[in-house]
Amino acid sequence: MPVTNTSPRIQRLIKELKYDKKNNIDDFIMEIKEKGTPIVETCEESEEKLVTFIYIGDGNTEKVLVLGSFPGWDLQENMLSQITDTKIFYRTFKTSKKFVSTYRFSINDNHGNNWLERSKRYQSDPYSKSNMRFLTDSEKKEYTTLSVVELGLSLNKKQSTAHKVPQGNIRTHEFYSDILKNTRKIRIYTPSGYSNKGRPYKVIMSFDGLSTLTSLSVNDALDKLIFNKSIEPCVFIGIDNVDRMEELVFNENFNDFIIKELMPWIKNNFNVSLESRDATIGGYSLGGLASLFIALKNPNLFGNVISMSGAVHSKDPFNSGVHPWFKEKLNEPKTISLNIYMSTGYLEVEQLLEANRIFKGMLELKGHNVHFHEFQGGHDVVWWREEWINGLIRLNPKLDNAKLR
Repeated sequence: MPVTNTSPRIQRLIKELKYDKKNNIDDFIMEIKEKGTPIVETCEESEEKLVTFIYIGDGNTEKVLVLGSFPGWDLQENMLSQITDTKIFYRTFKTSKKFVSTYRFSINDNHGNNWLERSKRYQSDPYSKSNMRFLTDSEKKEYTTLSVVELGLSLNKKQSTAHKVPQGNIRTHEFYSDILKNTRKIRIYTPSGYSNKGRPYKVIMSFDGLSTLTSLSVNDALDKLIFNKSIEPCVFIGIDNVDRMEELVFNENFNDFIIKELMPWIKNNFNVSLESRDATIGGYSLGGLASLFIALKNPNLFGNVISMSGAVHSKDPFNSGVHPWFKEKLNEPKTISLNIYMSTGYLEVEQLLEANRIFKGMLELKGHNVHFHEFQGGHDVVWWREEWINGLIRLNPKLDNAKLR
């Protein structure tokens, strides 16, 4: 949890308001419009940074929360203060860390522990100079905007190219499952120049299908990676969720749906390899958990795993660490070694971060090949976008001038 402190700029504003309230408020708003928010200052007594989030309310604004990997998700600590007799809300946090994080505001928040309802009402920072906007509902054409704070570093634009990149094709299928008794969208990316003949393509499967294609921009990343010959052309399978909390948490029926229904359908309808070494399964948060769960159960089908901020920790407050299912699974005789790319951020909640560190060692002791990356952020789409690319490159060797199809 970042330590709170007082911003020199806010202290100065409060003093100025005593003499000319209206003009000084107008000047302050013009200042943050020009320079952007949050306000970042250096502590006088140290090299630590003071990060001040600002929200300009209206007559209906009673309270404001700021939430994100930074400054965290604490509903009490992250409540902004209101400057008396103004509509200006602020909160300052002190930190010595370098990071990139998204954040959002929650206004007049009365949702308690109902995070799903809270997430529906998040607002971006209108004065931020850096934002991410992506599609969250393809049928309703609804978009989400997240504000981004970069402190001491910025994320590189991976696989940039000055050339026009050939684009792959995305098609959407309605897939009914006899096992699960439900229908979901399956989103299929095929690379530019895809052919049903010739050498089979590698296959990459991900949960949170729509989100992976929109917020993580996986199709754009694949276009560039393939064009730059960083990875071989591949087919991407994005699986939409019906009930994320139910399906992605050690669900045997969902595993059967993937193995007995979806994968056979993919292999019958697309020119993909039948070799486990050519199949990658991945996801973030619960998607990372589900990917590890399914791959450990079916190493003969999925030889590669990408787990980003995987929720592998035990939910039992009296039994912290790695979830018991994984411990029991790793006690069984190993049949096939997996290639695993695991990543997690040092701004994650402590239980998740520590469990990933421990689990990495457990997997290695069992003979699995694990590449572990701890990034400078948290449970955050801005980092998962980067980590997908890192994982794809790590698990899919470069072509080394090999001939493309």
